[in-house]
Amino acid sequence: MAAGAVAISCLADIQAAVCDARAAGQRVRAVARAHTWSDVFVDDGDVLLDVSRINAVTSFDAAARTVTVQAGVTTADLIPLQLRTGLCVPSNVVLDTVTYAGIVTAACHGTGWMEGTVSDYVTAMTIVDADGAARVFSEDTADAETWAAVRCNLGTWGVIYDITLRLRAMANMAVENHFRHQGEYFPTPTDDEVAREKKLARLRHVVERSTGVELFWMPFNRFYHTLSAGRAWTPASDDLWLRVFQETTEPVSNSAPAVRAALTAMQAWQMRLSDWIHRTILSHHPLLVPAFYSLGFHTIKLFPKRMVERVPHAIHYQAHIDSFKVVSFEVAVPLTDEASWAAFSAMWTNVTQQVSAEHAAGRCPLTLAMEARFVRSSGALLAPCYASEAKRRDTHHVYVEILSAAGAPGWAAFRDAIAAQWLAVPGARIHWSKQFPAVGTAGVATAHGEALQRFKAARAAAGVDPPNMFVNNWLAGALDIPEAVRLTTAGVVKTGARLALGREADEDRVAATRQRRVAMLLMLLLVVATVAMQR
Repeated sequence: MAAGAVAISCLADIQAAVCDARAAGQRVRAVARAHTWSDVFVDDGDVLLDVSRINAVTSFDAAARTVTVQAGVTTADLIPLQLRTGLCVPSNVVLDTVTYAGIVTAACHGTGWMEGTVSDYVTAMTIVDADGAARVFSEDTADAETWAAVRCNLGTWGVIYDITLRLRAMANMAVENHFRHQGEYFPTPTDDEVAREKKLARLRHVVERSTGVELFWMPFNRFYHTLSAGRAWTPASDDLWLRVFQETTEPVSNSAPAVRAALTAMQAWQMRLSDWIHRTILSHHPLLVPAFYSLGFHTIKLFPKRMVERVPHAIHYQAHIDSFKVVSFEVAVPLTDEASWAAFSAMWTNVTQQVSAEHAAGRCPLTLAMEARFVRSSGALLAPCYASEAKRRDTHHVYVEILSAAGAPGWAAFRDAIAAQWLAVPGARIHWSKQFPAVGTAGVATAHGEALQRFKAARAAAGVDPPNMFVNNWLAGALDIPEAVRLTTAGVVKTGARLALGREADEDRVAATRQRRVAMLLMLLLVVATVAMQR
């Protein structure tokens, strides 16, 4: 068949495309929202199946508490059913625009001290294999090794048609937004060992006694406030944003619908405007980043100090994120003892110190945030937070992430420097869907170790892809499958950038004029405010 993107409308379309591609000696990869930064889903110039149109919720079993969704169903698509039934996906990604097929196949995560990845809620999935056969894998019929492998298969077992998820009856979620000086939880250069231990214990107390915790640092958020007080800015003087989740039987706050609507409306223009400002102004004048975040951080503080929400609303609270083009690097690190917690603290402070050094040199490569989310370990072999069954009960993981606006000067070098530090931490593994450092997939197979060998053995035993037609060259390197490497079509771009399927083009064009006008007004206000603060 002709190489390129193929729009899929039904199961038969997938089967026909796979059979045609195999007959032509082509590879097949599948994509929906194209939100992944790495090359995990690229097709090397052969056949790319767009499954975004198969997006129905096909069945719901209230007694079994399961729901079956087609590959193109997004997290937003499933919210109405969760609200209507009181059954929900207990932990999920923040975005409401990504599909469950993409989330599951890469073992994506939310936050929850006793929750794993979304892949851990899967009870069955239908996959079209290299023969064009629709094969059902389920926890009831598959052997333990097959089930541990297929739930995070990176698309190497075939094309996912549908997924069945186990839901859970959950009470409401009390969401607390705390803003604390970074120095309250992470050490400063002048701290002695006792102070360091107290700060780490304070952070652990919050994380281990909460249903879930998200931790954010937006650099320079108190930059001018610190200078106006006559002190030199340091990362320790910035605020941390701690978003703390606690399951509760309290009713939903009366103000919740109005607050949620207002925040969603604000985020609609905020994300597009921020994208435009970073692309057209801050990427060319990075020393304006502190001014922008000194003021912009106040919009984050518009989140209420405490509000009780339905679980899906508490999870998917950031709307329109896709409108802001960013780059990201993320790793998962096990938390098992005092030493591993100290290693996480060191990872965090190393980034803050590097940002401070970059700023002193007139550079701002980290323009958005550093984030951390805490989860229980996963049972999916290739999940970055995987732990064996014997260790899973006592092992948790922290996912630590750095993000910058796309095109931020110096980002690649900064990312690679941080990657070298983070990946030296025992047990660290890169999130499959985020950027990889310049060294590419080097070290990935070693990081996954025995779990990867078990994954490959289960895949071979299942017989889903004898010709390796679902393995692109990037995955061949990452998973150490040298026999899958092939010559690619000349001119294929493999940068890890998002695949341009054009879903946002019309929306971006309509918003462009409005963005420019509001951006100029905002920058004028920013200059006025900055001058006022310096007086």
